[in-house]
Amino acid sequence: MSKAKVRAECYDPWKSLTRDVMIKGSAAVDRRADLRPHEPPRSGMHTGAHRTRFPLSPQGSKVRSRPHWGWGAALLVLGVAAIAANAARVPALAAAGAVVAVLGVVMLLRGKKKPSMRGVVEWKNGKLTRDVDGVRAELVDDAEAFGITVLANRRRTRLLLAFTRRSTTRFLSVHLDDADETTRRELVAMAATVPEGDALDVDGAEVGLAPDDALVLVRLMERTHPSALKALYLSTSRGEPLVLEGHDMHLGERKFDLRAPLEWRPFVFHESSGAVTTLYQATWVRQRGDELVLVAPMPLDVIPRSAQALGGRSAEIRILAQTSESPPPRELRVAIDRMFMLPLRRALDGAPAPKRAPMAPPAAGQGKAARTSTSDS
Repeated sequence: MSKAKVRAECYDPWKSLTRDVMIKGSAAVDRRADLRPHEPPRSGMHTGAHRTRFPLSPQGSKVRSRPHWGWGAALLVLGVAAIAANAARVPALAAAGAVVAVLGVVMLLRGKKKPSMRGVVEWKNGKLTRDVDGVRAELVDDAEAFGITVLANRRRTRLLLAFTRRSTTRFLSVHLDDADETTRRELVAMAATVPEGDALDVDGAEVGLAPDDALVLVRLMERTHPSALKALYLSTSRGEPLVLEGHDMHLGERKFDLRAPLEWRPFVFHESSGAVTTLYQATWVRQRGDELVLVAPMPLDVIPRSAQALGGRSAEIRILAQTSESPPPRELRVAIDRMFMLPLRRALDGAPAPKRAPMAPPAAGQGKAARTSTSDS
């Protein structure tokens, strides 16, 4: 068989695409640039014909589980030896040996009692799935439109990859503690800020992707599904679909073209019920005859004091800045998951500004008759 024919049989186009994404993804992955198309990647990622796998593991699992076995075995051996040498001559030393042996057994059982939870993320036949200890969850299906949103806590120690679909939203956690500077910078540059608690309180947060694998996965999906990183498929508190697809955002019959002049304004308001006062974050949006106010509970820990707290991202500081206003009319309110308020604001911020400065959002009780649009004047 000729060398050309052998090379053709070994070549896998999906593997070649993955290799190309890995090489372009970050400088940390550039070290694998010498891979030939027929060689498997030298990382935790495994590829095959139309299949790519990424391992999942808890943060620091390797460090926590090893000491119990070593110390437990050593204490057990020492205790048994002490019992054997002093059982008849020195009962006190034999008793101490028994205590040491019991302690060794306890440490061995402790190391065995809590095995590290392991899992895998697999892309196969147009589906991205997460399998953790035999429990499988579907993240993406080519048969259904989906979006990918990168989220990060304010301290930038943890990331979430949010996969949104009309039917469900799933998350993948990423720990940045072991990330090299280049990989960390690329991932953080794509991320929108979420509250510290929200970054932990999601399905599947107990295990996560390695930073290198997370970047490879994002770049791979960006290459194969370019529109996914500019899409969001959310559901309001009333079950209505709120969809962001590229330059279009719509909620039912209300549609907003992000390529045309658009008015929007972030603000906060509070409402009291008896002795309880709730603070809300809100985003007022208006274009032509369509108007709405996105609302969600206000997370106090997401408010930064300086751009350095968000990695020097002054643009995010600007869209987080909010003034206190009167509560908006209830008929304009659209309640959403607060984790996605900032990603939606970032999309709105990319729309052209109106010719005149946007008016303040309407206060409750004023009604629509008191408002006029300036976006098309």
